[in-house]
Amino acid sequence: MKTHTFGTSTFDKPVEYCVDYALAHNLKHFEINLAPGHSHLHTFTPARILKLRDLARLHGFSFSFHIPSSLNIGHSVPYFRRRHMHYVARSIAVGAELGITHLTLHLGNVAGHTAMPYFRRYALSKAVSSLKTLTQLCIRNQIVLAVENSARLYHNSETEMLGDNLSDFVTLFRQINSPWLGFCLDIGHANTNEGALDYIEHLKDKIRCIHFHDNNGMDDEHLEIGHGTVNWQEVIQALKKINYRGPFISECFKTECHFATARFLQYWRQQTIQ
Repeated sequence: MKTHTFGTSTFDKPVEYCVDYALAHNLKHFEINLAPGHSHLHTFTPARILKLRDLARLHGFSFSFHIPSSLNIGHSVPYFRRRHMHYVARSIAVGAELGITHLTLHLGNVAGHTAMPYFRRYALSKAVSSLKTLTQLCIRNQIVLAVENSARLYHNSETEMLGDNLSDFVTLFRQINSPWLGFCLDIGHANTNEGALDYIEHLKDKIRCIHFHDNNGMDDEHLEIGHGTVNWQEVIQALKKINYRGPFISECFKTECHFATARFLQYWRQQTIQ
């Protein structure tokens, strides 16, 4: 898999602290989660950006941003939706200075739709409208916007995530057709709803990055692959069939990234295209 790039999320520590580890284990991509304090947008000062760009040039690293999942670009209240949109726009601007390859975000969430399905349709329409604006910003800054599928919430939750089903993305990409708007396939999240194979089949031309982890099919557990119910043999065969060449980012949070990557590679080498 020399043509593929493997990486890690920097949720638990600043990206600078991960460099030696990445070099030791041939990890070339850092997904910078903007939620923790060490990676809030204001921490990306000109000096820090210059240092990170130098590290990227020296070691062949690439970076991407992950917008906090609490943001809601489909928020039903215009004031809050504009605030969340402003944050994403700032992230795009900072990402352009850093030279990120892509920016990953979720569509948002909606409450009360079980009683009134209209709420969900309305929220999705607002999310699509938001993405039309954000895609134009990405075009100007030469950054791919990768919308990630969400895990389905169970346990009688009164809140559901937009993007927790394939239909939302079919609707989205039917309305916005741009090479600067892509899809982040989260294999673990997909396992809590239709399964990764349906996403690969219907969105194969849109997949720009992949998050890999496992779970029991109900809860978003972020387990090591092979410790849940994802059929990795079938998933990897499907990815090989579409000739996917983007980054693979480990989100097996209970396992060191290099162990998770080695496990993934073990599955990959075992599978042949059928």
